[in-house]
Amino acid sequence: MKRLKISIKIAATFFVIGTILFLLGLSIGSEINGLFIVGFYYLIISIVINLFVLLALIVALIVDDERAETLMAISVILLNLPVAFFYAKTIIEF
Repeated sequence: MKRLKISIKIAATFFVIGTILFLLGLSIGSEINGLFIVGFYYLIISIVINLFVLLALIVALIVDDERAETLMAISVILLNLPVAFFYAKTIIEF
């Protein structure tokens, strides 16, 4: 259960921060170029951290016996991918 709780916390944290940056980007628009730079660096950092967590979960899936919990944790982490692509595509086109 520990893996699932940690994965939910990580995914929720990145989702909330990403959503705040996305909404700020939509409301402010292209007036502040610094927000775009912050969002870009946030995207890079979140990709690296989420990939690290995903790789750790894949290793745990191979090594440990708690496959159902690990698969749920992987699913939770992967839920942020379509959201991140949507946010990035919308901001770039905006």
